[in-house]
Amino acid sequence: QKNALLSFAMANETNTESKRKKVLVSGCFDLLHSGHVRFFEEASQLGDVYVCLGTDANIEMLKQHKTMFPEQERLYMLQAIKYV
Repeated sequence: QKNALLSFAMANETNTESKRKKVLVSGCFDLLHSGHVRFFEEASQLGDVYVCLGTDANIEMLKQHKTMFPEQERLYMLQAIKYV
């Protein structure tokens, strides 16, 4: 079952041990580019990064067009970034 947002946590699992802050970011990240990677890098300097990824349906509703990449592919790309 789909939610309005497909959210996932890709934070360091030692969050409770390290007492690092949690940093929440959100977006569609459809055309992932170096600016996004830099954004995640800077956010990771503030704490453990949690990403809320917009679903295909939510993005289509908000932007009135389909995504270039399906949500599972966008999720895969985000999980590959070491800063998140």
